[in-house]
Amino acid sequence: TDLSNKAASALRSLDGKTVDVEAGVNMVVAIPSETVSVAVHAATYLNAHALANVSENDFETHTDPNTGATVTLPTDKNDLESVAVGYAAATTDIGVTLAKGFNGPFGKQWFGITPKFQRLDVANISSNVAEDDAFENIRDYQTTKNGFNVDLGYATELPHDLVGGIAVKNAIPQKVSAPLSKGIQAEYTVSPVVTTSLTWNPLDSVTMSADLDLTPAKNFTGMAGVKRFDASSDDVQMAAVGAEYNLADWIQIRGGYKQNLVGNKSGMVTAGLGISPFDVFHIDLAGSYGGSS
Repeated sequence: TDLSNKAASALRSLDGKTVDVEAGVNMVVAIPSETVSVAVHAATYLNAHALANVSENDFETHTDPNTGATVTLPTDKNDLESVAVGYAAATTDIGVTLAKGFNGPFGKQWFGITPKFQRLDVANISSNVAEDDAFENIRDYQTTKNGFNVDLGYATELPHDLVGGIAVKNAIPQKVSAPLSKGIQAEYTVSPVVTTSLTWNPLDSVTMSADLDLTPAKNFTGMAGVKRFDASSDDVQMAAVGAEYNLADWIQIRGGYKQNLVGNKSGMVTAGLGISPFDVFHIDLAGSYGGSS
């Protein structure tokens, strides 16, 4: 009896819980110039989640004939209404950055603009335990939207070896909804993110930086048909600090820490390694660890 009730309680406790996966890849080819610098870049970012949506209709209450105790048990699996919901969004950007430097009151200033093609792929799939073929064709559960967006940036040298900057990523808001799946529909938003930054070069080989997002990236903003969906759970608004040591202009060793100011993610320790032989090409590797949450 106690075991049955505990099993039902454990199943109920899964309601609304999520498993989250994030990944990204980025490639840049830069052409420096004294007049206008040009860089071509391509990037893809994946934001994926799995969520349990538990229905109370899946539990039956019985009275034990021997003890008279109340026992709660799940119903037959073919009658289950609880579903596992998988929802994901992939954002792909292909753009050209144009940057121009000019003299300012404290030294050099730079302005950059990146017009870009942007593709959004959003999917949500709902399945219960009785279904074995729910995920056979992902395209049946996917919506694709192609469009245009733009990033903007400005930076200026300041006294005492400081450089300040501000950037706007995805200045044009975008929104797309996945197809309806068992009454459940995910909505994904690409929202403008404004970031300020400050860097300091106490030595030629050492750079220290601090960044602050002034606005959050909203990501998944709706999940029709899921009663305990938290639209702010995957919001991202970062405050970050970091440092880089440049070894003979060939190897860059980086480390830092960033904290999400919204949502439910914990702080993350970051590390990176850059390789730039003869300053002809650059390879950057980066990783982060954020604990159990």
